[in-house]
Amino acid sequence: MTRVAYAGAPVGAYASERNLPAWRAIELPDSLSDEIVAPVFVKGVTAYMLLTRIASVGRGTTILVHGAAGGLGQLLTRWARHLDAAVIGTVGSEAKATAAREAGAQHVVVGRDAAFAREMAGLTGGRRGVDAAYDASVA
Repeated sequence: MTRVAYAGAPVGAYASERNLPAWRAIELPDSLSDEIVAPVFVKGVTAYMLLTRIASVGRGTTILVHGAAGGLGQLLTRWARHLDAAVIGTVGSEAKATAAREAGAQHVVVGRDAAFAREMAGLTGGRRGVDAAYDASVA
């Protein structure tokens, strides 16, 4: 038997067997436990929706990711960079800033007491702002 993950129809999360189109199934390696796959898969679906359905992110766009060092924040940052977008991340500490930078954030604002408005204005050319902002700290 092959372990797979999928999202969307047909619904039935508690089924032990399921018929669905092959293109919807993502084969899972045996080395990954269900406890690891489930939250990462859901975060991946969330990131996909945010970067493609909520706002079309790609070359020439700048996004802001609050909580850029967390699970969803790092995934959003990596995926947006893969799409050639510019990423500004916010984090609560220098240690988290390192994680956000390693995920691909070009600019990182550190600390809850940072002069956030001034930082954003400086990073985006004055009044331009960002094209989309995501709060991954609550995910």
